[in-house]
Amino acid sequence: MSTQAERLARAKKLRSEGDTGAAAAKLILDKLAKDFPEDVEVLVQAAFVHDQLGQEAQAVLYYGRALARGVMKLPEREAVYIGLGSSLRVLGRYEDARAVLEKACALFPENAAVKTFLAMVLYNLQEHGEAMRILLQIIAKSEHDAQLKAYSGALDYYAERLDKIWV
Repeated sequence: MSTQAERLARAKKLRSEGDTGAAAAKLILDKLAKDFPEDVEVLVQAAFVHDQLGQEAQAVLYYGRALARGVMKLPEREAVYIGLGSSLRVLGRYEDARAVLEKACALFPENAAVKTFLAMVLYNLQEHGEAMRILLQIIAKSEHDAQLKAYSGALDYYAERLDKIWV
C-alpha cells in the first residue's frame, strides 16, 4: 500500500495531465480527503481537481475546509482564493465571491489574477465602471505578468461567458 505522500504526489501528477488524468486524480483525492480530513494540502488538491472537472459546488466545499484549516502556509494560497472566488462566481454566488476576492486583494495586492477575477464578479454585480477600472489598471501594468498569464485560458474562456451560471 502506498503512503499518503505517494498517493498525493500521484494525484498531482494525474491532475497535470488534463481532464482524463483529473478524473483519476479525483478518485484518489476524494479518498485521501476522507482518510485525512485535516490535511490542508489534500483538501487544496481535492478542491483544485473538482474545479478542473467543472464540479464547482464540491470544489467550494473543499476550498472552504482548506481555508478553515490554515491554507496560508501553502505556496498555493493565492490560487486557493482565486479558485474559491471563481467557483462561487460561476455558481452565481456573486456576493460571496466578491468577499473572497476582496480579501484576496488585501492579502495579495500585487496579484493581477486576483484583481481580474474580482473584476469579473463586479461585472456580474452590475458594477461595470469599477470592473473596467480594475481591468484597465491591470492591463496598464501587466505586459509580462506571470500570475496573470497562468490564468489566461480561464480568463479567455470566461470573457465570453460572464453572464453564464453553472449549476
